[in-house]
Amino acid sequence: MGTKNLDENKDKKINDTNLDENKNDEVKKEDSIDKESDKNNAEVIKQNDIEKNNDKILDTKTTENKDNDESVNIEQSRKEKKGDDKKEEQEISNDKDEKSDSCCSKNDDEEEKKCPVSKGLRLLIIILFVMIVLGIIYKTTGCNLAKIDNGNNNSQEETTAVANKDENQSEVQEKVKTDLEMVQEIAATYEPAIVSVVMNDGSQKLDVIGTAVVFDEDEENIYIVSNQHVIYDRIRGKAYERSEDLFIQFDDENVCEMSILGSDTRSDLAVLKVSKEKISKEFLSKLVPVNFADSDKVKVGEGAIAIGNPLGFVDTTTFGIVSAINRKMDLDVDFIQIDAAINSGNSGGATFNLKGEVIGINTIKIQDTGVEGLGFAVSANDVKKVITEIRENGKVDRPYLGVIGLTISAQKAEQFDLPKGAWIETVEKESGAYMAGILPGDVITSADGNKIESIEDLIKVIQSKKVGDSIELTVFRAGQDELKLTAKLTSRND
Repeated sequence: MGTKNLDENKDKKINDTNLDENKNDEVKKEDSIDKESDKNNAEVIKQNDIEKNNDKILDTKTTENKDNDESVNIEQSRKEKKGDDKKEEQEISNDKDEKSDSCCSKNDDEEEKKCPVSKGLRLLIIILFVMIVLGIIYKTTGCNLAKIDNGNNNSQEETTAVANKDENQSEVQEKVKTDLEMVQEIAATYEPAIVSVVMNDGSQKLDVIGTAVVFDEDEENIYIVSNQHVIYDRIRGKAYERSEDLFIQFDDENVCEMSILGSDTRSDLAVLKVSKEKISKEFLSKLVPVNFADSDKVKVGEGAIAIGNPLGFVDTTTFGIVSAINRKMDLDVDFIQIDAAINSGNSGGATFNLKGEVIGINTIKIQDTGVEGLGFAVSANDVKKVITEIRENGKVDRPYLGVIGLTISAQKAEQFDLPKGAWIETVEKESGAYMAGILPGDVITSADGNKIESIEDLIKVIQSKKVGDSIELTVFRAGQDELKLTAKLTSRND
């Protein structure tokens, strides 16, 4: 029994020691809530150590007291002690729960303030961290994807550019091919309509002196247009009128007499006629008269095909472009400038567009050292007007003011204290200008309400009128106020 009491006392001391340690631990837990879970783990470990110590003590006592009865008693005592220990552990656990409840109740405000805030803060930190990580990932992959996308776009753009370039080159090549094919087709179709003007010089040989173009036909005749200077006899001072002087050569077998319906000096055009009876049916079957284009629609840069008989080389075709439009060459018509090669003998020939329409009649080539590609054709619209008037009246009846003048430029106007306009050099007697009172030295600044800044402006207004029309002129005369004069347009006698 003494040993039992001793054991019980030892156990009680151990239990008391354990309780004190637990109390100390609980006090420490109260001091730091954040370390509570670690301390609880420590208590569990300590409790396990206590049980192990108890087991060791009991084993030691069992070894020392080999008496079966005492062993039984010790075993029963141990069981009882275990039961007591369990009770004590339960009491300790209850105390812990009470203290934990007490801690929670004491720190209820802290739990509401500190614990929830701490948990919320942690959650917020976690969310922010996740967002930052996702942002970094998105930024990295996004940039890479953007670079890849840009690379793909650049690659696509480069591919598209190359494709477009190839396509454009193909289009250009196709267009060039098409243009050249059109040149061939136009030449083959209209070469029979481009004929030669030849002269009988008294020998057996006929000299080619120029070119002419078949533009119309009826049941009896073929109608042809050429330049006046081609059919003009410079020696006798008049146009050739006799059949033994000039002929139209359609081909080697068809050289026919022709008659002159009329000519016009101010456009350098002439209209001719040949009877169909003098032309073989075989040739007539392949003859296609040309069609005239609307030359107001001609654009710089478009194709120009010149067909003629330069230097006697019949049916010569050259190809170029329209270099300029509305050129003035001291005549009463507009000229189209072309760079297709034309030479002496091309005069009176045709310049075609790529549609097979005549845009002009070749008239002038500037010949000088170092000058190439400066050819000029009377515009198709002016050609049509002249042809119509000659066929109807035998001549071109042009409205005429009766003055010769020049342009007062801004520099000259400032130098001589004159207004810009058309300065009158001479006035023809009995003309409309003479009868209206216009004098040499006058400057015409307005005509029919149109501002006049050059002699070309004045000519343009006059050409828009008809013979017999009146024109209202505003005239500056030195030393006088601005004058208002009315002049009647007469017919010009060339």
